[in-house]
Amino acid sequence: MTLGFHIVDSYNDEKTFYHSVLQLLFKSQQFALNYNCNSKKNVIAMIAGLNSDISFQVANILTLYKVPQLAYGSFASERREGSNPSFFRMALGEDHQVQGIFYLLRNFGWTWIGLFAQDSDGAEHFLFSLEALFPQNGICSAFTQIIPQQHLENINSWNKLAELVEKLKLHFTESKASTFIIYGDTSTLLYVASLLVQVYDECNEKACGGKVWIMTDQVDFSEELIDNIHMFQGALSFMLHSSEIKAFRAFLHLLRTKVNNLEDFWNQDLKCLFSTSDQVGKKKCTREESFQSIPTSHFEMTMNGHSYSIYNGVHAVAHALQSVGSARANSRTTRERKRLQPWQVAPHSVCNEHCQPGYQKKKKEGKKFCCYDCASCPEEKISDKKGFLCPLLFLGQPMRVTCLLRQPTFGMTFSMAISCVLAKTVTGVVAFMATRPGSNMRKWVGKRLPNSIVLCCFLIQAILCVGWMTIFPPFPDLDKYSFTKRIIAECNEEPIVIFFLVLGYMGLLSIISFMVAFLARNLPESFNEAKFITFSMLVFCNIWLAFLPAYLSTKGKEKLAVEIFSILASSAGLLSCIFVPKCYIILFKPELNSKEQLTKRKN
Repeated sequence: MTLGFHIVDSYNDEKTFYHSVLQLLFKSQQFALNYNCNSKKNVIAMIAGLNSDISFQVANILTLYKVPQLAYGSFASERREGSNPSFFRMALGEDHQVQGIFYLLRNFGWTWIGLFAQDSDGAEHFLFSLEALFPQNGICSAFTQIIPQQHLENINSWNKLAELVEKLKLHFTESKASTFIIYGDTSTLLYVASLLVQVYDECNEKACGGKVWIMTDQVDFSEELIDNIHMFQGALSFMLHSSEIKAFRAFLHLLRTKVNNLEDFWNQDLKCLFSTSDQVGKKKCTREESFQSIPTSHFEMTMNGHSYSIYNGVHAVAHALQSVGSARANSRTTRERKRLQPWQVAPHSVCNEHCQPGYQKKKKEGKKFCCYDCASCPEEKISDKKGFLCPLLFLGQPMRVTCLLRQPTFGMTFSMAISCVLAKTVTGVVAFMATRPGSNMRKWVGKRLPNSIVLCCFLIQAILCVGWMTIFPPFPDLDKYSFTKRIIAECNEEPIVIFFLVLGYMGLLSIISFMVAFLARNLPESFNEAKFITFSMLVFCNIWLAFLPAYLSTKGKEKLAVEIFSILASSAGLLSCIFVPKCYIILFKPELNSKEQLTKRKN
């Protein structure tokens, strides 16, 4: 597979940049949204972005078509790519640059600083982050000058231009600041340089000279900017990190012997004539010319930070495509192997997966904090993650709503479940008695009896719980007395006697259900499931009888864990004892689950 590419120069113009993006997406002469005609190209990803505001706007467009954007600029950390699934950064966040500028100012004792920034959201984040570090270290900003995002010819009026020039002259002459920090892209610096021409024409070198300019890494040192950089009398510039690419110089050497169609490059930059036509004052190119003498703005012999980020971006796309291609090569259908889609190129890049609940992060010795092992939680500690079947209202930090709901929800839910079991048992007994000759129990056969049992039993528990919540509502509280070195955040459910009333009523229902089921255990199986219900109620009662001493003898989160365990264990007992035999018949003895078998067993 070969990666193709399409390179576009935005010329520091937003409209040109947006136009190029739309042209890549739609590829037709007229931009018709969601319409793609006569195209064999497949846009996999876009590598772009020195200007943070433009990059985020373009990312919103690309997201609609699931085309990832790999930005090689350094953006504010507050504007993270997590909010946009199609946006990825190839460079460190801007907070590292802010720290670097701060250390530079502190190292040279520059404490009176002038700030220039383009009118953008990115500049607002930058200024806020930088000025937040100033007061605690004795650094102050003498002024903050916002530069409009227009070129010289697009200024609304010459009056505004003259007003801005006057402000600059005041900053240069009346302010004692001799160190200026300028935040912005190449167009911003070119605009400021054009203003400085007029400023220097109207004030002498003594008043306006001797300034130190500190530039950020949003600047792309193009030929046009380098030709005007002298207006800043030399400057310090922060750049992104870059590394030496071993094969890069060999590639340049190969390029020197292979380029045939770039006559302008050979004529202007290498000062030789590549074509056969004669031209006065220039020698013919031998293809052995050295590239060392070419200005960096025309031809780079080493990669700067932006180029290195672009290089890494291309590698990221290539490796992602290779991974996707390898997976698709093993697909079983031909249709799945067809065209790769852009959204498949966003590789998951983490050092570790997240630790599961019940485990905690343990730092790896000598590794960055992103890399860690997952170790079991310490003794006497439980996870605060809400899962794996746990009663959710009993976990997490106690809050007013959860304290009000957790015990009533538990009590009424289980009362409803046991009432249903009781109604089912009574229904089986009544149905058997109604089959006897001359029985007057037939009038109770139907939905009215079980519905009445469930409703009455549930209402009693509901009235008890509502009265508890109304008269003595539980609330979040801190237990400072149970332990000497720990404070327990818990729900205050006093008076505890009401909780035991709720629990006692639930136990009464289960005992009644157990007794009815036990007495009816010998009835024909066609009429009832008394044996299964007997076992389920026996398990249920035993669990909650064991709960009482365990609950009264524990404190803090251990008390909560006992209740959670009892809830889960009793739920599992009810379900397994009643429904596991049914599932066994359905799955492993389906021949018994027939009308003939039921009739035979009845007779």
